[in-house]
Amino acid sequence: MTKSNIQNPLAVIDIGSNSIRLVIYDASIRAPIPIHNESYICAIGRDLEVTGKLHLKGVQKALSVLKRFKGILQSMKYDGLYVLGTAALRDAKDADDFVSRVFEETGFTVRVLSGKQEAERSAYGVICGIPDADGLVADLGGGSLELIDIRKGIIGHNSTFPIGTLRLAHSSRGNIKNAKQIINNYIKQSNWTNLAKGRPLYAVGGSWRALARVCISQMNYPLQVLDNFILSSNESKELFDFISTLSPQSLQSIKGVPKNRAEYLPISALILNCLLDTSKADRLIFSIYGMREGQFYKSLPKVLKKEDPLISASKEICRSINRDILSGEEVFDWLSPIINDKDNGFMKLRKSASILRDICWMEHTDYRPEQAFLRVLRLPFMGIQHQDRATLALTLFYRYGEEQTEVVKQSCIMLNQKRLRWARTIGYALRLSYALTAGNTGLISKTKIRINNQKLILTLPKNEPIFYSGFYEKRLNILAQNLGLISEVITR
Repeated sequence: MTKSNIQNPLAVIDIGSNSIRLVIYDASIRAPIPIHNESYICAIGRDLEVTGKLHLKGVQKALSVLKRFKGILQSMKYDGLYVLGTAALRDAKDADDFVSRVFEETGFTVRVLSGKQEAERSAYGVICGIPDADGLVADLGGGSLELIDIRKGIIGHNSTFPIGTLRLAHSSRGNIKNAKQIINNYIKQSNWTNLAKGRPLYAVGGSWRALARVCISQMNYPLQVLDNFILSSNESKELFDFISTLSPQSLQSIKGVPKNRAEYLPISALILNCLLDTSKADRLIFSIYGMREGQFYKSLPKVLKKEDPLISASKEICRSINRDILSGEEVFDWLSPIINDKDNGFMKLRKSASILRDICWMEHTDYRPEQAFLRVLRLPFMGIQHQDRATLALTLFYRYGEEQTEVVKQSCIMLNQKRLRWARTIGYALRLSYALTAGNTGLISKTKIRINNQKLILTLPKNEPIFYSGFYEKRLNILAQNLGLISEVITR
């Protein structure tokens, strides 16, 4: 995998209307993998609509939090620090005073982003995770809502609306009907009507991540992963109509929903419903990557930006478990004659599986299948939909074993027969490749595997004792049976 010339971490501090967060990323690789991530609700934008100034208690807490962040950063080496301010600092009359105090007390230089700059970074955050994203990005913060049009990974026009959760809660006086009217006045009278017709709406921001957790809970969804969680437009509207009627107390009782987000979830649901109606988006995709990841992405060298995020992450994991990446790429090529996966999505999954095929080599042999499944299912991959995530996890399960546990069966509910068979085939093939080579580089290329006349034919070199039939024969037969073929071995 290509590495950046940046060797030390990159840090982003996001000073929002509601929360302040520090994220420290490993900046040497394509995927924005957090080394450290912490946030605090400070609500510096509370009552901004009335006073025109930052909330005093929020400011005091924010300064304390930023001093802590300074201490964390002083204890480590990093190659870049970005301290970004958003809507509250754009709009408050005393924002300059706050920025000056931050510099005096911490040495941090705060860059207050314009609405356009904030929107751009939110869009780049989505592109960071989904390079070919094509739809409408909506980033909801405490003070504002940013909308950005993306066409096949290229950022188009954008707009900023003063209807963040904190601001809207105040201007509506907590009344849902009032909030709905305010939302409609801004969005339905904008130029975003029908813009996302037949395309997705990408939801970004902490309030909407909390909303996704509620949806997952209410649906008994088999996968507890927020990123790339997808709902149809109709599913979304039904769920959000229901959520908008729940009390904060009811929402707080749902597993995974932060208490400090619960009171704003009905408003968040209203905004999303209005956006779905106005834009005519056909589906909703939740993204955990937003402005901070967008800043990370903007900072990457061009060579890293071009890498596929899933493959990049797979290589980094392979490296972290001390396995040879080149060997995995050789296996990917070796499998090509017997796998009909010309669809780019399946080819990418096959490449990832080939690279990760030894992911559980350090686990106890009795637990490797399930551990491989769970690890892949829960890894912080980017650019991968839930069906693909479950398919990849099941592939690595079959690489190590066959007897499914309940947790495996539950996650496989979302997979059709085509995906189930594909996962078995690739998994069995990976087991065969390991049996032939013990995972060593340069050996699998000495062999060939192909299909001809209802036979799965394995061709081996003569007089190579490493290719001992007693070890690979059973695995070859299992693969052939899965394909509905008869196995045959040829030596040349």
